[in-house]
Amino acid sequence: MSEKLEGKITGINLTNFLQIVQMEKPTVTLLIAKGSKKGALYIENGEIIDAETKSGLKNLDAAYEIISWDDSSIELKKEMPKKERIIKMPLMNILMEALRLKDEKPQENDEEEAEEEISDIEISIEEENEPEIENLELETNEEPEQDLFPDSEETFEDLDSISFDPKDYKPVDNNQNQEKQKNLLEDYDIGIELEKSAPVKDFTEHIIHPEPKAESKEDKEDKAPSIEDFIEKKSPWKKIVLVSIIAIALVSGLSAGGFIYLKNAAIKKDYSSLISNLDKMNYEDQKISLLKKFISRYPDSEFGNKAQSKLDSILKRSQKESFEIMIEKVEKLPVDDNYQELASRYYENFLQRFPQGQYSDKTKNLLANIPQIIKKYEFDQIKAIPDSNPIEKISEIEKFKEKYPDSFSDEINKIKIKTGDYYFSKLETEIKNVSSLESFENLKEKISSFKTLFPNHPDNYKTSRLLRNLEDNQWADALLSSAKNQTSSIEEEKNFLKTYIQKNNNFKLVNAANKRIREIDYILSQKEKFENIISYASNKNYSQNNRINRLKAYIHSDILPEYKNKAQQKLNELETGKSEVLNKKETSEKTASTSVETAKKDINEMIRNNYTKALSVSKKLSGSKRFEVTGKFSFKDSLTGKTWLLLDSSDFSDKDCYFFKDAKEAAEKINIDGYSDWRIPTEQELLTLYKNRPFFPVEKNIWFWSGDIFEKGFNTYSAAITDRQTEQREKLNKNIFTDCGNFKAVRP
Repeated sequence: MSEKLEGKITGINLTNFLQIVQMEKPTVTLLIAKGSKKGALYIENGEIIDAETKSGLKNLDAAYEIISWDDSSIELKKEMPKKERIIKMPLMNILMEALRLKDEKPQENDEEEAEEEISDIEISIEEENEPEIENLELETNEEPEQDLFPDSEETFEDLDSISFDPKDYKPVDNNQNQEKQKNLLEDYDIGIELEKSAPVKDFTEHIIHPEPKAESKEDKEDKAPSIEDFIEKKSPWKKIVLVSIIAIALVSGLSAGGFIYLKNAAIKKDYSSLISNLDKMNYEDQKISLLKKFISRYPDSEFGNKAQSKLDSILKRSQKESFEIMIEKVEKLPVDDNYQELASRYYENFLQRFPQGQYSDKTKNLLANIPQIIKKYEFDQIKAIPDSNPIEKISEIEKFKEKYPDSFSDEINKIKIKTGDYYFSKLETEIKNVSSLESFENLKEKISSFKTLFPNHPDNYKTSRLLRNLEDNQWADALLSSAKNQTSSIEEEKNFLKTYIQKNNNFKLVNAANKRIREIDYILSQKEKFENIISYASNKNYSQNNRINRLKAYIHSDILPEYKNKAQQKLNELETGKSEVLNKKETSEKTASTSVETAKKDINEMIRNNYTKALSVSKKLSGSKRFEVTGKFSFKDSLTGKTWLLLDSSDFSDKDCYFFKDAKEAAEKINIDGYSDWRIPTEQELLTLYKNRPFFPVEKNIWFWSGDIFEKGFNTYSAAITDRQTEQREKLNKNIFTDCGNFKAVRP
């Protein structure tokens, strides 16, 4: 509204005037009076933000009371005190509620007012028959003869409840207010005339009380009598009634045609202001919010449609930018335990902002695809596990299959086969490099693990062959090597082997371990014997000859070289003194001579030289059904199928007896009757020859070495058999290192 509106307005209904104020959206103070009743409405941008009455009412109650006053007068003040918005209800709602309360309020039975109203109506009816008034003017530059508020001599400035302290006023920008507070009533004359009435512009100029116009004398003389002149002759109440009727007619005429035009003009003005504000805004959300408010206010108007088009454009652009930003943020998210929650939050926030937008379907698809992304990520993590760690890889595959039973089945099978190929090739390589029991055990466990991890692998059947070859060829070697390397003495080595074979009873492993245990026992017995013989040789309680003879017998037996050398040193110590040295020399020469002669005589030659004895034995066997002579020096036992030498060592050898080692070596050197595979017989073979009828003929009772050796304590024995003709075996065990006996040769 323009500054011309500042002044007093009468004759127009307050409700209709507030509707005009709402369209124009000015910021003003309205001082309302009816008789002694006075109040104030504080308007900001066309909306009531606060109200009060002289009687003490505040806020909405004051607004309802003021609006219910009929025939009230209005005074506009362009300046308004600083006020916070107390009333937040839209103006139209306030008007409707005020009218409802007014209808429910009991009517005042003021007889005088009723009579005046009737009188006014009568006057107005009488005046309907008056001649047509061409120029309706209200002189506002002079004080009216009678106050428009006859019930009170007070002016609006005298309202006790309203204070207009200059400090409370906001500073006013005249240039801004000229545009913002454009007077709606000035537009009333645009193409609108009231029937049988003066132009609206002339009428509104008088209503608004502009500055007095200077009139020339001629104008006064030529001008037709004014309505003011006519009214002055009547009661002042007639003037009020007439003005009210004209105001009502004016508003009614506007509602028929001009109101629509004015409304469109106001919308256009709001739209222009909207566009201007949009250009000043930097954020899309602010623009969208402002456009939505405008559209909700003018939903079906031309400018509402324009605003909708602009809103659609902004939303489209905003959606595209938001969608791209959202995609960029989601792509930067690490696919981990929090991925689903974070990605879903981004997608759902976008859908809340743009539920029906152009990217809503894409976003919904992306939201639904999150589980697939997580599944693909987890599968890629499995593929990234190196083939060199098959246990972890297969374990993760099984977990994945349990979680996603029907996903990536073909790829999983390919991965398992590829991993199995790598694993099997590593097994084959490691088998060749087994060097310790620890590596053997580890490899054996890997072979078993392969069968469990890859039950359907094409090479699964080969693992059994790998394990069998490993056990047959390398297990025993690995055990013996580890037992030797991991212990500090042969006693610990023996215990290590015994403990291991108790838990692993593989045939070849046990045999190899027992063989080494026997070797260890032999070494330990050799050690004990050496310690015993040295102890005996050092004991001067025994005669020197006995000690020397025992040492000589020990040195002649099958002993370890290290012990033989030490025993020889001890023997040399005993043979001290001049006489002992001579005796030693003679004995050595005699022994050496005998040894030379014996060495010159071959055992086969000695056997052949005793053919006469062999022929004598052959004659004794000629009538036997069991024994068959097959050569000059041999016969065959039909009971056992073994071939025996007719003579024993006592028949053909010039030696009185043989130690076990000498007897074994001598038997193996025999090459008689075309056979060279002679040997010392076992205990059982000797028993079948001498302890089963018919007994093999003998000439004297002697005992023979067998090849069966056993340990007893720290000594090693052979189960010797006598040639005594009896069916019962005598327990005759001979120490292979200290005892001297005979042998009889046999061949397979």
